[in-house]
Amino acid sequence: MLRYRVAAKIAVQDMKNLATSAQLPILDEIMRLNAKATDPNKPVGAQLSVKDADRFSSLSQQLRFITANDLIESRHARDGRAIARMWQLSEAEYTADMRPGDQEPDATYYAFLLLLRLGLGDKITITTPRVDACDLRAAIYFSESQGALSAANPSLQ
Repeated sequence: MLRYRVAAKIAVQDMKNLATSAQLPILDEIMRLNAKATDPNKPVGAQLSVKDADRFSSLSQQLRFITANDLIESRHARDGRAIARMWQLSEAEYTADMRPGDQEPDATYYAFLLLLRLGLGDKITITTPRVDACDLRAAIYFSESQGALSAANPSLQ
């Protein structure tokens, strides 16, 4: 049991070293409650009052939620960077006919871009509204097309 408590204290200290500002107050309070348990042969929960045990449980749940949320946010940021890099490679390919070589750092991103294109195949179709139709979709499409054309070629204005 003593070995478990020492490992738990080391794990909490490691978490404090890596903790975000939102996690630090929770970890401090968990450590304060943990310090109330003095018998290394008994579980911590059995040594706490009902009120402290409830608080300990609540803090543990908050900490798990914050940690999970931080993990999700970091994965979103990573995915966003990967998507942005694939977009840049796609743009370089379309505008300058540039592709990374097999040994270049962007080769993996480019391979995923190619796999994405293969996976989508003909599933995405781009359509334009009928010219003889007069509805909101056609009005938006043609006004955006005219704006894009004017921006691309100012001499047409």
